[in-house]
Amino acid sequence: MNLKNNFNNFKNFLKEDTWQSWVVSIILAFVLIKLIFFPTLSLLTGTSLPLVVVESCSMHHSISFDAWWEGNKLWYMKRERCYSFS
Repeated sequence: MNLKNNFNNFKNFLKEDTWQSWVVSIILAFVLIKLIFFPTLSLLTGTSLPLVVVESCSMHHSISFDAWWEGNKLWYMKRERCYSFS
C-alpha cells in the first residue's frame, strides 16, 4: 500500500507546473530513452547504436507505383530484370 501511495505522490508531483517537476521530468525522459528505449530498439532490430534515420525527398513520388510501372515495365522486361506483376 505504501508503494502505491509513493507512486501516486510521484505521479502527482510530475503533473505539477513547477520548475522542479520539469527538471525531474526531463531527467526521467532522458533515462527512459537512453537506458530502456534505445537498447530495446537495438535488440529488436539487431543493429548497433547509434541508430540513424535518413529521410530523403527522392522517396516521395508524385504518381502511384502502378502508374509508374505501366510506363516503365518494358525497359525492365527487355533486360529480364523483373518478374511478372500480373
